[in-house]
Amino acid sequence: METIISVSGLTKAYNNNVVLDNVSLSLKRGKVYGIIGKNGSGKSTLIQCVLGLIPWEKGTISMFGKEIKYNVDRKYIFSYCSAVLQDVNLPKKLKVSECLKLFSVLGEYKGNYNSIVEMLELKEQLNKKYEELSYGQKQKLLLATALLQKAQILFLDEPTNGIDENSRNQIFQFIKQLKKENMTIVIISHRKEDISCLCDEVVEIDNKKLTFNA
Repeated sequence: METIISVSGLTKAYNNNVVLDNVSLSLKRGKVYGIIGKNGSGKSTLIQCVLGLIPWEKGTISMFGKEIKYNVDRKYIFSYCSAVLQDVNLPKKLKVSECLKLFSVLGEYKGNYNSIVEMLELKEQLNKKYEELSYGQKQKLLLATALLQKAQILFLDEPTNGIDENSRNQIFQFIKQLKKENMTIVIISHRKEDISCLCDEVVEIDNKKLTFNA
């Protein structure tokens, strides 16, 4: 199975406080990965490095065979990757339908996004403004916008955080469908029990190191 992302010897510190210490990781095409750990353990930091959003002190990150650099290869990275990160919001006055149209243009999405709307059960929210949505509906909309960017790799940061059981199950069903379409998915969570049922491999971050669990 093809390795599409390779992290080798990665070290990241904030103000001399080491968060990730010489960690290595390989992600293969078409698999679902879980990255777990306590709040503040470095889960989001690892993904932000992979996405080229923050710099790191040591180590290398390669994507589809190309070594990536912070603040240099972002366009390259996001030609392959899409992400739903924490604390991201859309313009509060935009309607759901307007958000979807906007991201379909930005992502040069050629298909009809109705299938995404149906799968995520957003049809009844199309005419609602972003600020009128529940937290779970906002999560589903952010997922929909990510999928309109033609990504081969999808990163989801705490997708089950603060949502109800029904929304959680809908998102999980959608993730299972994306896996069937050979998308690589990385789910970040502080609760293993929430994501282990989806994952081919779970990686735990503890004490600045990675532990792998199939």
